[in-house]
Amino acid sequence: MNNRLFIFGATAAVAVSVGLLVAHPGSAAPSGATSAQVAQGKYLVTSMAGCMDCHGANLHGAPLPFTPLPVVKFPPGVHWAPVAPNIVALIRTGSADKWARFLETGVDPNGGHANPPMPQFRMKPSDASAVISYIRSLR
Repeated sequence: MNNRLFIFGATAAVAVSVGLLVAHPGSAAPSGATSAQVAQGKYLVTSMAGCMDCHGANLHGAPLPFTPLPVVKFPPGVHWAPVAPNIVALIRTGSADKWARFLETGVDPNGGHANPPMPQFRMKPSDASAVISYIRSLR
């Protein structure tokens, strides 16, 4: 058996057993969410989707640390968002299903699209639900 594979598997098992599945100290998973869903959401938010790059370390919103190149022209009605919103507060509004659909389709709960640089994610439903569960577990 490959030693690196064994070490990786053992490390993952230890990480799970010591409670790394808790999203935030003192927080509880939202109603109906499991600790595994919250952990998957945390992984996606912090390691894959890059949410903190724009929304800040605590996801409470932040001015963007970059701007588009001057040669970039946006279609009519599309504007650069110079400040990323507080997604902890935002995702607590409306239904979890609507926000999950936003992450699955790129269409927000009002039927529109987020302004650049927010990507129009196409997450699978289980990942979108996990992200919502994690964000709703934060304070």
